[in-house]
Amino acid sequence: MDKRIVTYITADISKEQCHFDLFEEEGLPILRGQAVLYNAVSSDITGNGGEIYDVFLPGAFDACLDTQPDIFALYNHNWDCPLGRVSNGRLKINASERGLDVELRPSNTSTARDLVELVKDGTVRGMSFGAYINEFDWDLSDRTRSYRRITNADIFEVTFTPIPSFKETSAEVVRRSTEEAEHEADRLRAEVEALRERRESYSKRLTAAKWKSLEGRLERARKKI
Repeated sequence: MDKRIVTYITADISKEQCHFDLFEEEGLPILRGQAVLYNAVSSDITGNGGEIYDVFLPGAFDACLDTQPDIFALYNHNWDCPLGRVSNGRLKINASERGLDVELRPSNTSTARDLVELVKDGTVRGMSFGAYINEFDWDLSDRTRSYRRITNADIFEVTFTPIPSFKETSAEVVRRSTEEAEHEADRLRAEVEALRERRESYSKRLTAAKWKSLEGRLERARKKI
C-alpha cells in the first residue's frame, strides 16, 4: 500500500473554479474542462477545525505528467465507475497556466450514458481529482490558518462529481481507514504546532538579541558623553 498522502480537491462551475462543458462530435459525447485549478485553496483538510489548507502551486504536476502516467477518469471517485483512461486514448490531460485541462470521450457504458444525461440536466456540474503529495512547504504567515503549498504531486484520477455548489474538500480516505485519516490529520496538526513554536522561539531570541545589541550601543554612547 502506498503510504503517501492522498488528497482530493473538488470544485464546481458555479464559482468559476474547476469546470467542464459537454460537446458532441459525430453524435458522441465529449467532456472538456479543467480538473485542477492552481492556487485554489482547499477546505480545512483536518475536517475538524484544525485550520490546515492545501494549495497546489503552478507546475505541481509537471514531473508526474512527464512520465506519461495512466490516469483514470471516474464518476464521483468511484473505481467501480470508470469512464476512461489515458492508455486507451479516451482521456487526455494537459497542463496549462491555470491548471490541468481535461478532455474525456467516455466509454459507451451505462455509467457514462447516465453521466451525460446528468450533465445535460445540470445535476453533475463539478470536477475533482485525486493525487499523491510528494513535496510541499508550509506557509505560516497567517496566525490562525496554515497552508500546505504543494510543489510536487502525482495525479492518478480525475472525477466528475454531482456536488451542487462550490466546495473544495480534501481528505486522506482512499485505500485507508478513517482511523488512519484521523491519525494523518493529527500528525499534520502536531507538525504545524511544532513549526509555529519554533518560529515563535526564534522570534523571541531574535528580539532579545536585538535589544541586547541596542543596550550595548546605548551603553557605549553613554560612556562617550
